[in-house]
Amino acid sequence: MNPLRLVTLTCAFLLICANATKAQQSFKETGIGFRETLKDSCISNRQRQMIITQLKSSTAKLVQQKVLRVRTHGVPVGKFIWPIKQSAGSTDPGYYGISNYVDENRGTGLRDFNCGTRTYEGHQGTDIFTWPFAWDKMDKNAVQIVAATKGTIIYKFDGADDKSCAFCTEYCDWNAVYVQNTDGSVCWYGHMKKGSVTTKPIGSIVNEGEYLGVVGSSGNSTGPHLHFEVYKDNTYQELLDPWAGSCNAGGNQSLWKKQQPYYVTTINKIVTGRSIPVLSQCYNATEAADNIATVFNDGDPMYFSMYFRDMQPDSVTRISLISPDGKPFFRGIFQKEAFHYSAFYRWFTVPVNPAGTGKHGIWQFIVDHKGQVVKQNFEVKSIFSADSVIFAGEGGQKSIQIRSSNAWSINKTYSGYTISPMSGNAGTTTVTITAQPNIGTVTKLTTIAVTVPGQSFDSRLSISQKPVFSNPLRFAATGGAHFVNLTTTQSWSISKLPDWISCKPMSGKGNTTLIVTAKSTGAARQGAITFAAASQSAPFTVRQDGPCNGSPSFAVYPEALNYAAGGGSVNVNADAFCCTGNIISLPSWIKVGTNGLKSKTGSGYLTFTASANTSGKARTGSIRFSFTNGSFAGSKTVTINQAANASAITAGEMLAVNSNAGISIYPTVVTNGQNVHIMSDKAIKKVQVSNLMGKQIISGRSNDVSLSGYPSGIYIFNVATADTVVTGKVIKE
Repeated sequence: MNPLRLVTLTCAFLLICANATKAQQSFKETGIGFRETLKDSCISNRQRQMIITQLKSSTAKLVQQKVLRVRTHGVPVGKFIWPIKQSAGSTDPGYYGISNYVDENRGTGLRDFNCGTRTYEGHQGTDIFTWPFAWDKMDKNAVQIVAATKGTIIYKFDGADDKSCAFCTEYCDWNAVYVQNTDGSVCWYGHMKKGSVTTKPIGSIVNEGEYLGVVGSSGNSTGPHLHFEVYKDNTYQELLDPWAGSCNAGGNQSLWKKQQPYYVTTINKIVTGRSIPVLSQCYNATEAADNIATVFNDGDPMYFSMYFRDMQPDSVTRISLISPDGKPFFRGIFQKEAFHYSAFYRWFTVPVNPAGTGKHGIWQFIVDHKGQVVKQNFEVKSIFSADSVIFAGEGGQKSIQIRSSNAWSINKTYSGYTISPMSGNAGTTTVTITAQPNIGTVTKLTTIAVTVPGQSFDSRLSISQKPVFSNPLRFAATGGAHFVNLTTTQSWSISKLPDWISCKPMSGKGNTTLIVTAKSTGAARQGAITFAAASQSAPFTVRQDGPCNGSPSFAVYPEALNYAAGGGSVNVNADAFCCTGNIISLPSWIKVGTNGLKSKTGSGYLTFTASANTSGKARTGSIRFSFTNGSFAGSKTVTINQAANASAITAGEMLAVNSNAGISIYPTVVTNGQNVHIMSDKAIKKVQVSNLMGKQIISGRSNDVSLSGYPSGIYIFNVATADTVVTGKVIKE
């Protein structure tokens, strides 16, 4: 049996660290628990005799079949490896403890190989228990039993229940494998998980470290553990204690290749959770899940737990919590524990709950015990299921979840948005946000605050909404035509216009360029274009100046034009209020449209067409406008950028080309004023630039990146699309 019983001592008090330094802080509350060693037999005398009878019978058959030879080579000194190991994927820093050794006192009283009392009356093996969350480890096959040395399977049994948590009142089988080693000694591996026993047939050879089964709790057992028992030969007359020590009655040397110390103080696991740890004596499939959490929402309670093997009375444990910004958040010390425990745990809380700080991101829980340092990451997140909500310009509805451990409320309304519900109880609540169209020319940014009682800060959700229209519409008194880009994912229509405005087209689906024309006027006026999409509608204001009042002004939109290598056309709105505008210069590879008109008074738009760039280098230029009226003179410059033809870029100029990703970063070397160009077959999601120290200096989505103003050196570019990332280096001279 596994001679351990769970004992939990919990308390809630302020623990002041003894001899605390200025850097050490107090714990808010703390408690301990341990598994108490019980004194009863893993195998009754009756069961042992039945096993020995079965083993002798099976051995005789194997000898008769010439599968096995009886060997008596003596004691297998220094041959055994440790008979359990963690399965692949299990990464706990420790995963077991030892509850009992062989009882060397053949009479009454207890004495183990080290002259201690870590055994029970008549115990003939070593009990190795899994810790913590032994039932979870069993369910996940996390701890395997392996052959301590090479040998032959002489018998095995599978099929017994593996969830025993109390002593058997009658005879009860265990699942076990029995191996006769190459020197004639015999090892018993007992209490295995049902259905886990090796499929190799009796008579098969197993090599050192080969799988035999999974640690379970079959037979006379109070929890998952391995009972490991060794005999000198298959007469089973001489029990071998594999541990060398002054009280080893057989006087043999250690059978282990590397014998462990009598006490091995180890941090087996550290965890974060939402409640005081509650461990189960009997089988509980959700024991680990009930006690472990690594992601916390704002306001969630937080408990920290540490699980130790062989906790010593003189042990000192140092605790650190590190916030997402890398700064120490809490430091504390647990001074000496009172007793030795083969399986011990301590839990605690801290005065300021990390989930109540509003510091979102990855935190670290660090425990240092006698030089063993174990780290556990945990994440604190907003109570919202997403960090932000993005609406298209036409508005619409989106849902988000609020996950809170307490009641919550939104205590104010937000212009342009309807939120339902505005309050809720503990648990998960779906909140629907309805956005009106953003009939403007700038992205609308809003932050919604949620108040949770007892939380020292409001949880905040960022909402951004792109504009429907790209630019404002303002006309001179003489009227004219302007373009405006309409951005939407929906079918749309212009449902209403002032009588002095016309618009083409009046309806459509998706992104569209509108041409809006205003008639001349004798007085200033304004009106509204009513835009409708996604069952929403809103007005977009249009303004027109009155006749010239002697105050000239001018405007050009946009002030930067970007062309692909293949060229194309881009519209530019130009307004000359009480003045005359002219294009005074433009690159030879740019042509201007609108019936060849290059001089204009009032409002209009021009179409600039770039020819294809067949060179291997990007090119830039500018269009210069002048605006004059008597003594008044002004100018405006529109910058132009055109990407290079990727097929014409030389190997020396191309920094990174991924044929699968379709991403190019070039040139290799740049100077101040020279941009790094990024070409991609797919939409660029993110461009990040870092220096060689790993510090990020630029983050955005532009396909032209300037290193002007940054020192000379090497810079790392990471360019991401929806399905790939390309990395390259650029030298800044």
